[in-house]
Amino acid sequence: MDYARQFFDKMLQPNVGNILSNDLVSARYLYDIAPENDVISSNVMVAGYAKVGDMCAARELFDSMGERDVISWNTLLVGYVENGDLGSALKVFGEMNERNVFSWSTILGGYAHDKRNSRSIEIFEVLSGLTESLKSIGYDPKIDILHDIREDS
Repeated sequence: MDYARQFFDKMLQPNVGNILSNDLVSARYLYDIAPENDVISSNVMVAGYAKVGDMCAARELFDSMGERDVISWNTLLVGYVENGDLGSALKVFGEMNERNVFSWSTILGGYAHDKRNSRSIEIFEVLSGLTESLKSIGYDPKIDILHDIREDS
């Protein structure tokens, strides 16, 4: 009986399928009744709210998370950028304890989309240095937005 209950409880986690099918109401219901939510299920919910443009709900859920990782922060960051709120994205970016190439490229993309190319060139220089560091350890990041920014300037 315990095994059956554990199996049932695991089925209650919101998943990418709920979000991709735009069934955010069901996903939130499953999230709320789940006995425990981990950082992954919380990130999926934040992404779901961002996808439908409800950044207030995304931020509220993000703020209530007991555990956050760089993916959590980047998920919120992407949500603001994709919903055209560069100001809030910059605030989140400033709050981040850990940033990675994805964080920087998201902000750079936000500036590029917002047509503030003078600032995006500064970020490009920082990101280029980071990219070179990554290449020196064998990682070859492909960031298409850098090419677009360079062409626009």
